[in-house]
Amino acid sequence: MPFLSRTQLIKLFQSSKFIPESIKGQNYIADYALCRKIGNCAKGSEQYKCILEIGPGFGAFTDFLFPLSEKVCVVEKDPKSSQYLMDYYKSRIPTQVINSREIQYLGYVPLKTQLTIVEDDFFSLPTPDAELIISNIPFTHVFEFILKLTESWNSRRALLILQKEVMDHILARPNQSGYTILSVICGFFFDSQILLEIPSKSFYPKPKVSSLLIELLPNKNLNLELISKEERKNFLVFLKTVMQFKEKHLQNTFLLIQAQNPLFFENFPHFKDALRELNLNRSVLREMTPAAIFHLMQKSRKKMNDLRANCEPIGS
Repeated sequence: MPFLSRTQLIKLFQSSKFIPESIKGQNYIADYALCRKIGNCAKGSEQYKCILEIGPGFGAFTDFLFPLSEKVCVVEKDPKSSQYLMDYYKSRIPTQVINSREIQYLGYVPLKTQLTIVEDDFFSLPTPDAELIISNIPFTHVFEFILKLTESWNSRRALLILQKEVMDHILARPNQSGYTILSVICGFFFDSQILLEIPSKSFYPKPKVSSLLIELLPNKNLNLELISKEERKNFLVFLKTVMQFKEKHLQNTFLLIQAQNPLFFENFPHFKDALRELNLNRSVLREMTPAAIFHLMQKSRKKMNDLRANCEPIGS
């Protein structure tokens, strides 16, 4: 299998004159027992039609995915890593390599063989349809990754390796110090749980902090299919502005946005009316549940009568 031990990784990096940088999140799994545990966590009640692995590096646990799925798609932007995977797999299983030009022409990632290797930046691609998403996310891209995942979500579950401090934000609830945009997004759209604690010694180079393997599932109190991609995107745009002022009374938040970002009201023209109708002028966002903030976003876009006619009830 393509798994590389710590010693093998060091030799590979030396021969290619590549110096991985922890500060950029370039930490590679070098723990075979951990890879086996992740493979066990990835097992579903039945075989997946497709698994999407984002940032496989040198394929530490890619081999564990093939018994679980009809097809595996890996997205890797580093040419050394993707070339390593190509060289290893092309003589073993049906493999295709897709370039960004073909994807741009088609508008999607074609999954024709057992393994599809895409050498490109995940953030520049349409997200391939996959029932399971798995990724060891560089900490520098966690927020951007969660946003893209939320906007394009069409999966049964996701398994993500994150730094522990990121999970603290994901699990934070109203009135807790770590309550951020990430808390609201994950609290509204997903149910999350910790599956494994991962010591820093499992990686090379060794990061300064420990990590977690977490699972994201669609919120069981929310029918995510009823929320269009456009509506999800609207919520993310809304949060990026209003959560800057999460400690302020919302009537003051309105005034601050009016002064600093008047274009906000082109997308959310009824924000001020929504505050009045929901009696939220003296409320602060850090005290509000994700569902309440989403409802405020909806009312900020639509008049009350339109909202009642067009929106399904949202679970809290």
